[in-house]
Amino acid sequence: MKSISILIPTYNEAKNISSLIEKIEFTLKKVEWEIIFVDDDSPDNTSEVIQAISITKPNVKVIKRIKKRGLAGAILTGLSSCKFSKIVIMDADLQHDPIFINKLLDKMNKSNTKVVVGSRYVENATINNFNMIRRFGSKIMVKIFNFFSPIKLSDPMSGFFIIDKNFFLQISNKLSTNGYKILADIILNTPSNTNISQIPIDFKGRNAGESKMSFRVMWDFILVIIHSILKKYIPREYLSYIFVGLIGLSFHVITLYLLHKKIEIDFLTSHIVATLIAILINYSLNNFLTFYVYNLSGFKWITGFIKYNVFCSYGVFISFSIAKTLTIYDFHWLIAGLLGAFTASIWNFTMSKFIIWKDN
Repeated sequence: MKSISILIPTYNEAKNISSLIEKIEFTLKKVEWEIIFVDDDSPDNTSEVIQAISITKPNVKVIKRIKKRGLAGAILTGLSSCKFSKIVIMDADLQHDPIFINKLLDKMNKSNTKVVVGSRYVENATINNFNMIRRFGSKIMVKIFNFFSPIKLSDPMSGFFIIDKNFFLQISNKLSTNGYKILADIILNTPSNTNISQIPIDFKGRNAGESKMSFRVMWDFILVIIHSILKKYIPREYLSYIFVGLIGLSFHVITLYLLHKKIEIDFLTSHIVATLIAILINYSLNNFLTFYVYNLSGFKWITGFIKYNVFCSYGVFISFSIAKTLTIYDFHWLIAGLLGAFTASIWNFTMSKFIIWKDN
């Protein structure tokens, strides 16, 4: 008899759980199955809903993660609890129709592949409720991924796929626990001669709740690719922090130019205003993108912003001190400036990670 583990990360999916389990039961009548939900401490009591169902359905289980966020980490947390050799990863929002679970399993058994992806972009696949902007953005991300990846996929952003458990365990220590697009991370860490297959799926509209697709997801997807290109020598959070800093620097330069050159405000005032705007943008983006797991809101956002300004001010002092010292020893001004800025960025990132956005 065929058997399968179904691993489903959840966050605020209480309204979808019952319908999803019913659909899986109906679809997998001839398959031995288990469902392992990994819930990131949903405020809508998703885990409690699953726990209540599991009383009468022992093959339905839930793992509740406290103070953790991110689809990738949830999947890796649930991996060791899967008892069958083939694992289906899918979302809880009913956009992934359980009817395709059998097709994923059959394709894996027939083609002897390590991963079979449910793709939205191969022939005979359909997509519902995908607006033009989201469709365009998704296709751009696919092209970027395939430019850098030895293994080409039509839909590396898919959250619906089946994977061999032993193969998954072999590469799991290479995968990031942060982020959302774990399939892309898996493929980028898979040997290029590995057999990967795809099948078309019907991607449905969300049944209930809010979509997880956002600028944060796209940001994470780009970080997965860059992190892989750099051979993972630089932590993904630090990469995000640097890119956010570059965005802030761009706003600083633009603001300074507009105020000083166009509006003709004196340089010092223009520089101060531009600096404050850059710091505000950096702080807000880091709160939303880099350290989203510990996202600060309300009064904590205000106190965090004050701390951020204090520590960044000290970072400026570090940068200035190192650059000045190096120029005394005849280092080129550009090298001195870059080394000073790099050292300050490490200081600012460390303070941000372990003090401002620590586990709160």
